Amino acid sequence: GVAMGAHVTVISTSESKRDDATKLGAKAFLVSKDAEQLKGAENSFDFIIDTVSAQHDVAAMINLLAFQGVYCMVGAPPKPAEIPSFVLLFKRPIITGSLIGGMKETQEMLDFCGKHEITCEIEKIEAIPEQINVAYDRTLKSDVKYRFVREYFICKVPKNLPLDAAAPLLCAGITTYSPLRQHNVGKNTYMGVIGLGHMAVKFGVAMG
Repeated sequence: GVAMGAHVTVISTSESKRDDATKLGAKAFLVSKDAEQLKGAENSFDFIIDTVSAQHDVAAMINLLAFQGVYCMVGAPPKPAEIPSFVLLFKRPIITGSLIGGMKETQEMLDFCGKHEITCEIEKIEAIPEQINVAYDRTLKSDVKYRFVREYFICKVPKNLPLDAAAPLLCAGITTYSPLRQHNVGKNTYMGVIGLGHMAVKFGVAMG
């Protein structure tokens, strides 16, 4: 969002992520458990990207949208979201989601990242069984398997991006980049990021 020139606000359950949000380029920070802050932010966002996989009050977040704003879910809470009909009737929101983009859009995203020097925030671990097991547990049972790919599934990583921090762009990067491009997030867009989805914040800043 930030890279796209949007005015990005990070929406989180506590103050603990405020400093990280600011370092990533977010212009504002909203604590979702603070009723007064939520009330003050009603009708203020053109686009909200929801990166949270834990159960949360989606209806309260949709209420932050301006009329006919876009609410995009890329997190996957375990239970269906409960959205009262009147929230939809009065807001007329566009509710959508995103999983990943195609090859052309993925390459476009990588080139965009190269231009703006955007990479994923990463934590390196040693390639030893003990560390790998810890990483496995921390990824919440992610199903990672080795695969062969055909040549048209290969994208070129810009030379100025370090490979270790660029590799996650093919997952977290394209998942957030795709809906931002699809809904024309850019300069003068007021964009909310629920959870500290750091790639969504970085893209929003750079897209201007």
